[in-house]
Amino acid sequence: MRQQTITVMDEYVPVGTTYTSAQFNSILASGDQLALQAIVDNGGGSGTLDIFAETSSDGRNWIQRNDQSTTAATTTGDIHFAFTGTGFQQLMWADGGQGNVFAVATHTGPGGATASGSPFLGFVRLRVTAASFGVHVKIHATVRGPR
Repeated sequence: MRQQTITVMDEYVPVGTTYTSAQFNSILASGDQLALQAIVDNGGGSGTLDIFAETSSDGRNWIQRNDQSTTAATTTGDIHFAFTGTGFQQLMWADGGQGNVFAVATHTGPGGATASGSPFLGFVRLRVTAASFGVHVKIHATVRGPR
């Protein structure tokens, strides 16, 4: 059952790292399943954009969902865009939220379909990292099933 669909980001992301608003942290972790659709446009050339799902028990200390290493976490996001020019691109990512991670569409993250074996903690946020140039990013999230 679909619990809710919300837009968690609709903004220009400059070079560097940006996070989704804290108002969505408990909502994104509230279901048994989480699906994301990321849409990017108005890019300025060649570069990459990575979106990472991060989870936390306290809303303060975060761990990267696709690589729980604290010393050398992967730099490739759960959703990875590689740009060779300007234009519009979109990708989707979905996670069972209970330890069953799978990718849909073009997913180039490490480990592919079995990147993580752990469930979401009480909070989830998205970390968006743009390299080389800024880009407009819109992320829609669908949360399914009561937790």
